[in-house]
Amino acid sequence: MRAPADNVATAGTRQLQSVTVTGYRAVMPGPRPRGDHALTPAERSAAYRERRKAAGGKQAWVRDPAAAPTKPLVVVKYRRLADRRSKPAKWQDAVETLLDVLDEYQAWRDNLPAALADSAIADRLDEVLALRDLVDQLAAAELPKGFGRD
Repeated sequence: MRAPADNVATAGTRQLQSVTVTGYRAVMPGPRPRGDHALTPAERSAAYRERRKAAGGKQAWVRDPAAAPTKPLVVVKYRRLADRRSKPAKWQDAVETLLDVLDEYQAWRDNLPAALADSAIADRLDEVLALRDLVDQLAAAELPKGFGRD
């Protein structure tokens, strides 16, 4: 009868080793055991549930909740589309926007109740509406075309 090798588990001990008949040690697949013996499936499931509970709904694959990253791993940045309009087109759009806003202020002033006709609101609306002449001058401005096209 052969004597057991010193790296082979003897009766009564729970060491995790894989030894073939020839005595050579083989590497066991999977993660290393945390204790002196491999966990049963029930113990592994219980440990997994405990890690999930300790994480509190955070990333369950991190064993230590304090080691979890504080910011997302992927940051999506949206680029703003380039404004490809010409400068005169931008100017015209800005003037049209100003005229639209002035029209809204004019409608507000026209629909102002009689009780507010002499109030501070009416005075401020009149000051804003006085800018219509300046906006008309902006619309009539002749802009440079550039590149020798003037």
